[in-house]
Amino acid sequence: AFEGDEDITGKRPSDQLIRSIEDPLRQFLKTMGRPLVNRLMTRLVLATDLHLNGDDVGGLSDGRRVYVDLDHNSNPLLVYGRTLHHEFSSNILRAAPWTLRNAWNELSAGHYDSSASYLHTCLSSPNFANETSSDLLRHGLLRNYSVTNSENDFNVYAEVLFTEPERLRRWRAD
Repeated sequence: AFEGDEDITGKRPSDQLIRSIEDPLRQFLKTMGRPLVNRLMTRLVLATDLHLNGDDVGGLSDGRRVYVDLDHNSNPLLVYGRTLHHEFSSNILRAAPWTLRNAWNELSAGHYDSSASYLHTCLSSPNFANETSSDLLRHGLLRNYSVTNSENDFNVYAEVLFTEPERLRRWRAD
């Protein structure tokens, strides 16, 4: 467990693995800007074998700290960039005024499935979590993982906006 986080466990990554993400970290800082990152993130925790309450996760945010599992996927540039943007957007959303958070929640609230079983399916099957469909897109949701709650919906939009903007434009055009 990490200091102060009994429910979150992980292992220290090798120095080589940490060095392998220097470029994605620089790109993330350049995109978001150091002042914003410094204001909204108190710590970036890099780990391997990251778990929340026993469930394997690629990243987490508690609103101030961001946790990234460095061995969660095979494509470091895409995964670290997606995970960083996804989890940091939680910090952005949580820092936003209640009225803005509530407005986002209401955009697709009728289509969220916040059941523990649906979330567990997404966490245990990354392929399922990342799937999209015309039905999801019609309801303003980008991936199955977006369906779990408004925060994850916001996070998926942020990760796609910053890492795959051409895909977002293509989905919008469809």
